[in-house]
Amino acid sequence: MKTAAYQQRRQELLAKMDRLREIRDDLASRDPLFINGLPVDVRQKMLLLDRESVRLRNPDLTVAFVGGFSAGKSSLVNAFLGRYLLPESTKVTTAVPTFVRSTPQPESAELHYLSEAEVEKLGDLYRVEIASLFQMPELATAPYSTLLEKVKPLASEGRGRRLVEQFQIYQEQRRSRQVDPRGRVVATGISEAQDKIRDETEAMFLDRVVLKIKACQLPEDVVLVDLPGISVPNPRHREITFRFVKEESHALVFVLMATRLFDKDEIEIVELVRSGESRIAEKTFWVLNRWDSLSPEQQRQTVTDFENKMRDFAIPSGCQLFRTNALHGLLAQLAAREDPPQDFALQRHQKDYDDALNMRYGGSHHTALRESQVPMLQEHVLSFLNERLRKTTLRSAYENARANFCDPLPHHLRRAKEADDALLNGDLKRQEKEVSRERVDDRCAARKIDLEKQLREMRGEVAEKRSTILASKTEELLKALEVKIAEGSETDAYSIYLEIISESELRRYPYHFEIEMRIVDKLNTMLKREFREIVRTQARAVFEDYAKRVRESLEGFRKDVGYSAEVMAPFDEVLNQGGTTFCSEVDGHVKSVVGEFDKLLVYIDRTLIWWGGNQVLEGLEEAARSGSEIINNPNEPIKKENFTTKTDTIRKTLKDHYIQRVREEHKGIARNIPTLIIDNMREIQKRLLEVMQTKYRPALELIMSQEVEGEFASCKKGVEDRSRRFRDTIEQIEQLGNEMASVVAEVPA
Repeated sequence: MKTAAYQQRRQELLAKMDRLREIRDDLASRDPLFINGLPVDVRQKMLLLDRESVRLRNPDLTVAFVGGFSAGKSSLVNAFLGRYLLPESTKVTTAVPTFVRSTPQPESAELHYLSEAEVEKLGDLYRVEIASLFQMPELATAPYSTLLEKVKPLASEGRGRRLVEQFQIYQEQRRSRQVDPRGRVVATGISEAQDKIRDETEAMFLDRVVLKIKACQLPEDVVLVDLPGISVPNPRHREITFRFVKEESHALVFVLMATRLFDKDEIEIVELVRSGESRIAEKTFWVLNRWDSLSPEQQRQTVTDFENKMRDFAIPSGCQLFRTNALHGLLAQLAAREDPPQDFALQRHQKDYDDALNMRYGGSHHTALRESQVPMLQEHVLSFLNERLRKTTLRSAYENARANFCDPLPHHLRRAKEADDALLNGDLKRQEKEVSRERVDDRCAARKIDLEKQLREMRGEVAEKRSTILASKTEELLKALEVKIAEGSETDAYSIYLEIISESELRRYPYHFEIEMRIVDKLNTMLKREFREIVRTQARAVFEDYAKRVRESLEGFRKDVGYSAEVMAPFDEVLNQGGTTFCSEVDGHVKSVVGEFDKLLVYIDRTLIWWGGNQVLEGLEEAARSGSEIINNPNEPIKKENFTTKTDTIRKTLKDHYIQRVREEHKGIARNIPTLIIDNMREIQKRLLEVMQTKYRPALELIMSQEVEGEFASCKKGVEDRSRRFRDTIEQIEQLGNEMASVVAEVPA
């Protein structure tokens, strides 16, 4: 595929890919609950759209050489290009991301240095890595001297030694080195760039090195990237390696040491490579370096192990596998051109190659080159770069977007839309009724609890406070009675005599026992009247408090039903009727029980043993006999003095026996009154709760149903909008998917 056609298709595909990303981000912003409810693997795959976008956004096609430490990546790049370009070194610290590209201009290099912010971030990465390695989180923010003091003794044992040494170099250089705030790019020659890469200190502050070489076999829009080994102590370079593998590379050359297949870091890289990638087998070249160091049996076992690993990784069969000795391939090409290695590191490998040349390759550099499989690798890779990389990149981007986004997301969107449609067609109405019913139940329960609480507290007050008040008022009444008995005209026999005879001008003498009974009757009448008034007063006070508490609780009811007079009228009616009935029943009960005073105090048979004899009646009869011969003698004038003994006897009887009986009876009645009041309060409460069910609840149900209906109308609109939005999103994704398919379909076979 020609470069111009590729660039056109790339731009078209990128525009549609970016539109998919906009749809994804808009969905996450407007419907986070839907996104968060997706399976984790679906959410992770959706993020892989960013990877495809990054790859398509770069007009260059990058082929990354990746592998573990000392796997031979740089040697393989050199052998692939047929020249010594990337310095050989056993030091992982010299690893710098190196970009190699073809140019028609004179060969040159660019050194891209870190900006000030990137240098600071590198220091933070070192700190975090050290803190993690030694399991001391506090070191991530500790002062440099403190950090060094703690980890140096540990690092001297071997663990993390190179990492700590690198951090020390970083700190020293950071203090003395001038760093450009925006970073800088230095143009230089190839050899000067090689020197900088070898310089351990300089390499630390390099972001990347770009080598522009004359390599006619390398397409101009293809960049070879020699990535740092995975185990380098520079955490920033390791981040770059992972980023390239995960997002930026269009193809990979994965270099493995034949004697050490897939360590932990390499397995992690493979997982990143195959994540959501449809054409991994086509765009990845697997190279087993130093193959000739294995015996034939070891070689067979290594191939078997490799194939098993590919199956474990779920990588399609037909992997492009090459078995090579990159150093021998490079030295064979240099020797064939009679271009002896000038680099010291490469010269150290010359003797090994010379020995192998005679013993293994029959003295032929051509044979050595062929058996290194470098020409085969060059042929396959260059053929892929020139003929298939562009097409594969486009198809891979489309297929990945289809598999990771365009297929799974609409599936879940449809399910969500169907659920929304079902909600609109019935479930929402059912939910609306359930919510309305639950709210009515909750509100009624809360109002009932509050009302019952107020009334329960009121009953408690009646049982305690009002009982005390009644007892107190009764005692006050009895004390007043004691005063009347002791010295009042009500118990003066002469005063009563005058009262009796004054009632009829034809009378002069009272009947036998009339004075005594008149006194007791007056006292009883006074007691009944005043005691009844005490109870009436207390009953009215109780009901007024009761009604006040009820009305306070009913204020919430009133608010619930929109202050409807029609709904609240039955409550007021219960209280009004209840008040009349309440006071009437209490008064009627008191009237009936105090009406028994006369019988209890005077007319009980004096012979009743359980009563102990009617001492009141006996004392009054004694008083009746006192002075009766004078009072009933028409020949004797009646004087006040004639009644003194009678008065004293009456008063003594009343004081010693009558007042005691009255106190006992009144206390009994006073004890029973609170129970009667409480029973009446319970009856009113029962009627209030009946009104609550028959009037308040139906009104509340109507109001709540309207309120919930309004809320659900908003919810319904939200569901309708979401259903429509999901439908539109599905259509957009499907349309973009078809458009991308059309772009790829136009790619020449």
